[in-house]
Amino acid sequence: MIDHGGRGRTSRWGMSKDEVMAAAGMVCAGHRLAAEAGVEMLRRGGNAVDAAVAAAWAVGVVEPWMSGAGGVGAMVIHHGGRQVIVDFGLRAPLAARANMYALLPDGGSPGQYGWPAVKGEDNQVGHRAVGVPGVVAGLCLAHARFGALPGEAVMEPAVALAAEGFEADWYTSLILGLDLAILARFPRAAAIFLSGGAVPPRPSVLLSVPDRIVQRDLAETLRAIAKHGPDVFYRGAIAKALADDMREHGGLLVEDDLAGYRPRVHEDGLRGTYRDLDVVGVPGPTGAPIVQGILNILEGYDLGRTGPASVAGLHLLAEACRRAYEDFFEHVGDPEQVRVPWEGLLSKAYAAAARETIRLDRASAARVVLDPWRFQEPAGPARQSPHTTHVCAVDRERNAVSVTLTLGNLLGSHVVVPGTGVVLNDMMLLFDPRPGRANSIAAGKWQATPVAPTLLLERGRLRAVIGTPGGRRIPTAIAQVIVNLIDRGLGMQDAIAAPRLHAEGPEVLLDDRVDPPVFEGLRALGHHVVAGEKTPCSFNFAQPNGIAVGTGGELHGGADPFTPAAAVGIVA
Repeated sequence: MIDHGGRGRTSRWGMSKDEVMAAAGMVCAGHRLAAEAGVEMLRRGGNAVDAAVAAAWAVGVVEPWMSGAGGVGAMVIHHGGRQVIVDFGLRAPLAARANMYALLPDGGSPGQYGWPAVKGEDNQVGHRAVGVPGVVAGLCLAHARFGALPGEAVMEPAVALAAEGFEADWYTSLILGLDLAILARFPRAAAIFLSGGAVPPRPSVLLSVPDRIVQRDLAETLRAIAKHGPDVFYRGAIAKALADDMREHGGLLVEDDLAGYRPRVHEDGLRGTYRDLDVVGVPGPTGAPIVQGILNILEGYDLGRTGPASVAGLHLLAEACRRAYEDFFEHVGDPEQVRVPWEGLLSKAYAAAARETIRLDRASAARVVLDPWRFQEPAGPARQSPHTTHVCAVDRERNAVSVTLTLGNLLGSHVVVPGTGVVLNDMMLLFDPRPGRANSIAAGKWQATPVAPTLLLERGRLRAVIGTPGGRRIPTAIAQVIVNLIDRGLGMQDAIAAPRLHAEGPEVLLDDRVDPPVFEGLRALGHHVVAGEKTPCSFNFAQPNGIAVGTGGELHGGADPFTPAAAVGIVA
């Protein structure tokens, strides 16, 4: 029972999953069928990259509202003792302009990223919301470089799931029901994902024979990619179909945008530290600098003496998160077009200066402004190299992959390319629609994104691989899972399932599973605390999954307890 606002007491959700243990390999994904597709690659003798890529293709079929060939993402790879990052994030079309969207007057509802509202939601729904997709290029590049199995083999499970279909479960019906009003405006998408093109598919809990979601056009697209490689998507018939549909409906994406797309590969990536561990993430304007900024500040406190739902621990977490997010929004954009003080923002000296502005007995009343350019000389090991789903994979040799994929909002733009089954992203929503900002829209610009697939290493050996969907909630979730693992000694499942907080400004969103006295204690310190419900259909917090390596070398997998996310392991 809980009372968060003087309205009396009420029941609250409580769900759990078992932690999965295995020795010979493991895959975590947002859907069990995707995790099983990855594990099948390990059973065939593939490595962690084979497993992660197979799971990534499969999850785009069975969670089509989260990811797919029309989306973007990023992958952190630990292979043969080296760390390589493949960033296949979004680029704006060459025809994009800073003032391409009309802003609504004050009072309009902003999107999930908090930017000012756009007229007609043009940056979130429809053809003008689409940026250059990177998933096909990124997954193909990573597999070509590190995979051990043939490309057609790793795509085989996804092709089969698309061609033969999969049974709708309760979560599929729930998500598509939530999206019904928008889906109804897009007949091609509705024909694929709705029963009779009109209502959510009926799940197995209601019928002895549930509806199946079959995506035959997508199966043919995936077969073509498996056989001919990414060129068929970026320069072949699929590219022409996409560009023709864009021109017909006022979209900006054309053949030159697709042909010119290349993932960014970093041979080392962003490397920071937390306690005695190395933290490896995706460099540039991603969620990784926010995660590292949070951890750098928290490193100065003894969090092992605070629980994940204590007033003292949550106060420090809120203050650290707020500062890291404010820095990000103020300074970070495409480094090819914006000067960013990376070394200053990520230095331990900057974090120490930020800690000096934090009081243990009082919340900050306003934004604390520090100048990261004062700390720009490289200091310490943190450095930069020259709606969403997540997959983690670890193989027998303890190679590991963390890959985050996204279409943006549920079902992205809702645009399905005719004859291909490809759902296109609405990732233009991540750009600030106001001109003159670090993350404003510009032709061909790489966008700032909160994705933060993360590796933890201890003296070069894998300690954990973590990631999550969740939009702007991603960095706070990753940082809290790390603190729960390292400072509080929780197992991976408990570290993921623990109640969480999100703060990026004056408001503190706190999991309503936290006890009422904690809410009262944080408010007494001056925090503006708002309760956020954690349920199977709420999106207040991110939904992490991860794999930790135990002291005996065994693997421990955890997944979000409120969704169908699953960890699947090979015992021997």
